[in-house]
Order: sequence, then structure tokens, then C-alpha cells
Amino acid sequence: MEGRLMIYRVSEPNIVYLCNPFKHSGGDGAIQNGIPIRLPDERWIHLTEGHSEMAGYYSDVLETMEDPDAIYEGISGDLLAIKKMKKGKYIVAVYKEMSETDGFVITALLTSRLRQFERRKKIWPQQI
Repeated sequence: MEGRLMIYRVSEPNIVYLCNPFKHSGGDGAIQNGIPIRLPDERWIHLTEGHSEMAGYYSDVLETMEDPDAIYEGISGDLLAIKKMKKGKYIVAVYKEMSETDGFVITALLTSRLRQFERRKKIWPQQI
């Protein structure tokens, strides 16, 4: 399905790959590229140690990566996948595409302040 990430597991234990179809291409916006985005257990543990409020949101982070409402440019070449959860709350999953065959989730957080992200360049322009 166009505009969705494909989640699949490979033989490596506890590593989830998200096949990300969005890629920034100059000023042209999003194009299909199929870069696998990793969310290994060690990254999830590190993420929840820094953002303890995220502990119960593992599947929501995967859903945010699978079906984001929008994707924005980050500061250092990272990308921000954003999905509305409930009552003005959003999950922001920050990830980085390292090459055409590898990427990983850096962190994720809950926020109600969407405006701080809307000031960034929108990579994938689905309305929130």
C-alpha cells in the first residue's frame, strides 16, 4: 500500500525492521525508497530509560513508523515521523537513514506541542 511502512521480522532475534517508503529528494518531496529502519531491543531499552513515559508505547511507536501522519526534517539529517494519538497528544519517532539499505530509530517521545515540528520542512505532506 502506498504511503505505509512495511513491518517485518528477520532471523536476527528481537530486531524489527520498518521498510520506510519515504525519502527526501531535493525539493521534490517524498519518493518510494524501501530503506529498512531498525528498532532493536537495546535501542528500545535505551529510549525508555531516557523517556520513561514511552515504556508502554512500543506498538504505538511502530504504528507511528508504519503509518505516520507526517514526516519532517530533523536537525542533523534525521527524520521525524509524527502521529496523533489522542486528545492533542502526538508520538514523535526520530530516525535516521544511514544508507540505502539501513536506518534506525534514534528516539521517540510524546508531545502536545506540534507547532515546534510544523516549523520544520515537511518531507511527507499528509495532513495531521
